[in-house]
Amino acid sequence: MDYTASTNRSDMAGMRWYTEELLSILPPKLTDHIGAAEARHKEELRSLVEPLELGLEFA
Repeated sequence: MDYTASTNRSDMAGMRWYTEELLSILPPKLTDHIGAAEARHKEELRSLVEPLELGLEFA
């Protein structure tokens, strides 16, 4: 395994842990708001990506 790939995975695991810890101490209403915003962003991204995927199928 190359050092950069290993470091990137380690960084991602650390960021995931930090995010989970941060969310565990935030008030529930705020974490609900964060979750709703995340869901909206995922839906927005999906609406942008789906037409691109369809275009690739017909290319």
